[in-house]
Amino acid sequence: MDRLKILQRVYRARRRAEPGWNLQSLKIMEKIEATQFLRDHHKTLLGLFRQFENIGARAPELAQGVIGEIVMQLEIYSTLESEIWYPRLNELASGEDSELRSLIGQGESELRDLTPLLASLKGYRPEGAEFRALYDELVGNAENLFTFEETELFPYVGKILKDPSHHGGGGAHQHGIAQQLEQRRKELFALPQYRTVLPEVVQNPNGGEQMRTTRGAA
Repeated sequence: MDRLKILQRVYRARRRAEPGWNLQSLKIMEKIEATQFLRDHHKTLLGLFRQFENIGARAPELAQGVIGEIVMQLEIYSTLESEIWYPRLNELASGEDSELRSLIGQGESELRDLTPLLASLKGYRPEGAEFRALYDELVGNAENLFTFEETELFPYVGKILKDPSHHGGGGAHQHGIAQQLEQRRKELFALPQYRTVLPEVVQNPNGGEQMRTTRGAA
């Protein structure tokens, strides 16, 4: 799909999801690099991990809502990377770049490790020793993946994507990948299974709703 069609689809999707979104927002999106887009998603998830620890201690009745958003955000992140990010990197690594292929292999392996943990976590309420062990393993694996990507993979890929002499390089590719990631993220957020996961409001089982802080979210 050429760049113009991608931009048109992103614009239409964002306008449907957010009526106040406009072309100025799209121009800002054009300037975002793919690695920065993914770093921002890391910040969102790390903020949610901290939020769960705080809420679990002070208001355990709200913990289920936070866990729901953590699962949603991790599922979406995993989908974005498996459908778009790593396939695009594999295209870049089609030459003789053995270091990039090795980094991609490590990232894909760590990403796959999240899938069974996410599936298992859905069967638990946020309480008890079994849940805690599973949750801690999931968070530990996710944090390891984020650290690897930000300290090893992203810096290496950033050099390649800015190098017009490299196969598939050039700064425009960073922005093009970011636009594809953003478009797909919006499509995923609109899926029926995520409509009840509200980042700003958590249902209190004792009655009513309570607002919770979304600090750290993108």
